[in-house]
Amino acid sequence: MTSPGSPCGSLVSGQARSGVPCRRRRSRSSRATLPCVSRAKFPSLVHRYYDPATEQFLSIDPLGDETGTPYAFTGGDPVNMTDASGLFPGENLLNDVERVAAKVARGAVDVVAVVPYAVYTASYYEAKGINAVGSTFGPIGSGVARVISAPLAVPEALGLGGDVAIDLFKGWVFGGESIYDEGHAGYINPLHSFLPGPLKGPETYLPGLYKDRCGNTHVDFEW
Repeated sequence: MTSPGSPCGSLVSGQARSGVPCRRRRSRSSRATLPCVSRAKFPSLVHRYYDPATEQFLSIDPLGDETGTPYAFTGGDPVNMTDASGLFPGENLLNDVERVAAKVARGAVDVVAVVPYAVYTASYYEAKGINAVGSTFGPIGSGVARVISAPLAVPEALGLGGDVAIDLFKGWVFGGESIYDEGHAGYINPLHSFLPGPLKGPETYLPGLYKDRCGNTHVDFEW
């Protein structure tokens, strides 16, 4: 027996509160069902209803063969464990682990994305510099500069294409990523989101594919 003031509530008999014996039976549905008592009296944890007075669920654990506790809530430790969906204790910890793993995976992809973006930006700025110097010598100088910088268009295009492909991948796997994420000042450090303050590194203009305020698409490309 436990007292009403304990974390687990007070222990009561196996009779349902409506006075009708509760025949605990496995539901064919993955959602919570409560065939013998009023559902309004007990909180639903998505897959099962829970009776805080008895510290037990009112239906068999859908994963009972794995957990070994068909009716127990959080393995008998409601103070230190949680079971938000009614499937198994410690799922919040598992969710935390999954979030950390996703963040690490995204960080790894960001590091990989440095390679194509570095190829693109290096080629872009080199070609831009050559063309800027050539333009100071008039039309002839500008034409000569275009010829000299023309081979840089290949790595520039390949690098930009690789960056866009990785952005598409990140958006598909992790969400919240757009291919139009350049064209503004930002951090060149791919791990800046994991670092505090000055460790983020300097901010500079990030060339690439972007949209203006009117929704028009632009691309920084020099050739």
